[in-house]
Amino acid sequence: MIYEFIDSQKAEFNISFLCNSCNVSRQSYYSWLNSREAIQDRLAKDLELKDQILQIYRQSKSTYGAPKITYKLRQQGIHISRKKVAKLMVDLGIKGACSRKKIKTTIADKKAKFSLDLLKRDFSASEIDKVFVSDLTYIETMDGWLYLVAILDVYTRKIVGYSMGTTMDVELFTRALKQLQYSRNKLIFKDAIFHSDHGSQYTSAVFRQALKLMGMKQSMGTVGDSYDNALAENLWSLVKRETYTKNMTIEEARLEIFSWINWYNNERIHGSLNYLTPQEFEELELEKAM
Repeated sequence: MIYEFIDSQKAEFNISFLCNSCNVSRQSYYSWLNSREAIQDRLAKDLELKDQILQIYRQSKSTYGAPKITYKLRQQGIHISRKKVAKLMVDLGIKGACSRKKIKTTIADKKAKFSLDLLKRDFSASEIDKVFVSDLTYIETMDGWLYLVAILDVYTRKIVGYSMGTTMDVELFTRALKQLQYSRNKLIFKDAIFHSDHGSQYTSAVFRQALKLMGMKQSMGTVGDSYDNALAENLWSLVKRETYTKNMTIEEARLEIFSWINWYNNERIHGSLNYLTPQEFEELELEKAM
């Protein structure tokens, strides 16, 4: 292109001479030059943005999509649209973690009496330690299944109790309750609602007695309907797509899940919590209550 030729020779010859020789105006050359510089500047800024996006993406364990990366960039004072971030992520060949195939985990006891559904898909709470949801999931490892039970505080979205084991007996579930007591440093949760599915461990006499001793009201959704325990189901979706245990031993998978829960509570931002982590949100709420 003629303007590129002029640009390549300007160190040796006068710009006016070059433009006259090539039969173009100096104004048209400078318009081209300014346009090119703008493009180069934009490309340079995009390269810098891509580096920052990659850094945030890697810090998120390769899980954040465009909305959360956009938020983190804005936190750093970078004003950018979600659409722009999405485009740059496509250029980089990265994307937020996607859900994996769901495995049915609920095995109901047909003889058991089910508790009423006290939530009716209203997964909201007015304060900390008032509504909990819980569920069981299967973690695939190279040694077989690792079973994980977790308890989530509906208000803060924080995992406040969990238990892992190679058998899904009632003790696995009661251990999660004990960890809830330990993490909250209290034994009684008077009139708090504990919501789950119809799994046989949740309907067992042992588990129900444990809830009663803790002062909790038991609540259950219908059989086979993930929407009736949507928060817990969503948690499992996150676990399955944000951890990589398939090629790990049982013990390695335990450490991976332990690390992920710590990261989830303390580092993973949530759109539903105004892009705070569960721990940050909880601390702010406790400060307000003081």
